[in-house]
Amino acid sequence: GAVFISGLVFFLLTVTRIRQFIVNAVPIDLKLSIVVGIGAFIALIGMKSAGLVIADPSTFVALGNVTQPEVQLSVFCFFLTAALMVKGFRAAMLIGILATTALGVILGVTELPKGAWVSLTLPDISAVFMQMDLQGALSHGLLSIIFTLTMVDLFDNMGVLIGLARKCGFMRPDGEIRNLDKAFITDSIGTMFSACMGTTTATSYLESASGVAAGGRTGLTAVTTAGCFVLALFFIPLVGVVPAYATAPILIIVGALMMQEVVHIRFERLEIAIPAFLTIMTMPFTFNIATGFGFGFISFVVLRVLTGRWREVSPIMYIVAICFAANFALRG
Repeated sequence: GAVFISGLVFFLLTVTRIRQFIVNAVPIDLKLSIVVGIGAFIALIGMKSAGLVIADPSTFVALGNVTQPEVQLSVFCFFLTAALMVKGFRAAMLIGILATTALGVILGVTELPKGAWVSLTLPDISAVFMQMDLQGALSHGLLSIIFTLTMVDLFDNMGVLIGLARKCGFMRPDGEIRNLDKAFITDSIGTMFSACMGTTTATSYLESASGVAAGGRTGLTAVTTAGCFVLALFFIPLVGVVPAYATAPILIIVGALMMQEVVHIRFERLEIAIPAFLTIMTMPFTFNIATGFGFGFISFVVLRVLTGRWREVSPIMYIVAICFAANFALRG
């Protein structure tokens, strides 16, 4: 129920163009830092999935066990894919994934499914389909949860769209993004649909950056991908053979590609460098895009106010910064 209500809020914010106003109010340097922050975040996800980075009670993170065959295969996949990309192979990522999976099977690191490779039985969703408790979502103190859910998903989605739009070439030099309203409408409808299906919020997929890096530029790319996911439902045993160590290196490479935007951020200006730095660093460190978005917003506004340049900040920026501060307090 809370997910459906947040999707309805997204839809209302979109048709009233408030979401577009918020995105357009973000300075170009912050938009670029969001792209870079997403690159760092997606690379961290890749390193974690590859086993190159692990949790450590003393230092929080540490180097993984590089003697493990899964980690070594991830390193192999990374360098194979990177070399193919440097050479200009369009299918470099797919070749890297398939070659590493095959090598893992040959070496006995990954096992092929023992039973049938095709399954015609689809999951039963009757227990969760259209089971939204809207009344419960509006009672028992859940208003704060809805607010938090809406803030996190709203700006998580915005951050991903800004990052992907930049890499697709859809962002104009002044920072405006073409056809952003269509993307937001799709996002809000997707969120409400996900609630009807009994799942958590549907949002722009961060790993879509790999598709962008491979050349995807239109909605047909997403439709084709969705169709492949539908087909994958019938080949779950076979699809499950592809291990994390074969896909994780692709995320690391995509992170490097998104990091290229860092050269366009005006780091020589301290009032820009500090919000940009906080945006970039807090995304991977908090494992959340929206949090990095919030740190960048708040620091940008606070610095402008404390240095007497408050007139340079738009009213929307003030409102969003206050909402983020409230969101952080509620999440605490």
